[in-house]
Amino acid sequence: MRKNEKKFSGGYFKTYKKMSSFIEYINENKGGELNMNEEERKQNYEKLKKFLNSDMRVKNSLVELAPLEKDNYDENSKIQYVDKLYKELRVIEFELSDMIKCFGGNSNVLKEKIPQVRNNIVNFNYSSGDVRKLYQDNFSDMSEALVEDVKEKLIGYTWFNVGVTENLLQKSKTINELLHVLHSSVINNERIMQAMPIIGEKDNKFDKIVLYGEETELSKEIFDKFPKDLDIGTTDIVSMENKVFMMVRERGHALTIEVDETKEADIVRYFIPKICNTEMTEKLPGIGKITQNGARGAFDSSKEEIAQKLFNFIGGVATDKDRILKKTKMYEEKEYNFTPPPVQAQKEEQNLFDAQAAKNMAMEVGENGRKLSSIEKVQQKTKDAINFLREKYKDIFSKDRDGDSNER
Repeated sequence: MRKNEKKFSGGYFKTYKKMSSFIEYINENKGGELNMNEEERKQNYEKLKKFLNSDMRVKNSLVELAPLEKDNYDENSKIQYVDKLYKELRVIEFELSDMIKCFGGNSNVLKEKIPQVRNNIVNFNYSSGDVRKLYQDNFSDMSEALVEDVKEKLIGYTWFNVGVTENLLQKSKTINELLHVLHSSVINNERIMQAMPIIGEKDNKFDKIVLYGEETELSKEIFDKFPKDLDIGTTDIVSMENKVFMMVRERGHALTIEVDETKEADIVRYFIPKICNTEMTEKLPGIGKITQNGARGAFDSSKEEIAQKLFNFIGGVATDKDRILKKTKMYEEKEYNFTPPPVQAQKEEQNLFDAQAAKNMAMEVGENGRKLSSIEKVQQKTKDAINFLREKYKDIFSKDRDGDSNER
């Protein structure tokens, strides 16, 4: 064996500082089949289970640490609550460190982040401070900028990149943000999903469906009932106790789904990294905010309906084919380098509905009364229609402008 090389799955590859052999291996086999034996896949599966157990313990801690009204009552109650925060932070630090190390990360980033949180706890002002703000600023808050950054950089079809993950961890300021980065870096990575034990494989009319992990009643139902005529790319299903992960390619680029089983119902959380059709996306169950970096959402289901609801949901996520058929949507015009009309034309549009007149109408009573929000929607739709017609017949508009210039 040559220096600085390590034996793995029948081959040799270079080793790099603190990255695990698993991460090195999948990074050196981008796009190809993972040449892993069953024992190695089982070890990776145990890593994933350990990672998710720590993930769940930190989430539970955040819920349990949320302050109650009595915790902010007086100085004595604040002291007790802050002491609880201080002690639990140590437990959370251990869990986050284990999560980072599971798939080859460097936990040194926590040596900077955790002391910052601990320092804020120690310096809390018991006389005038608000424990709710202390909790939000250091434990629960999630910045929109970080969420968008994670959406952009940690999506399906990307390889697990320790450097990218550590950079996002550096940007994180709260425990919840650290947890979000770690969770997304693993769950949205197709190569980690594919490194689990294979327990089932089949084809539908469009592509391959593979079941990984350990078989459960829910995962078997999803795998067995997966529709033959559902238009999808390669689909990975990773199964473990009380949880199922799915990555469905060609739907929103690489749709990722998590299903958590509870006694009462099954909870589905999903992430769509590419919005191919805004109108279709808006109709999805439990959809959240839609941005240029994708969208997240969640919905629940009874255990009897979960499989069918999942398939209906997947079928409702737009593909690139839907994007081609819906070029008139405003978000797609922007993606196709949509150019705003001239300033003069914009002013004419704005005068279609005078703002003050609209407000006056909104204040009227009786049959003539109108809701301002409805008027604004009509105004926006009119603007959209004018913009679309200008873009569609831009050659005609361009010739008219050229003709005017020549006459002058």
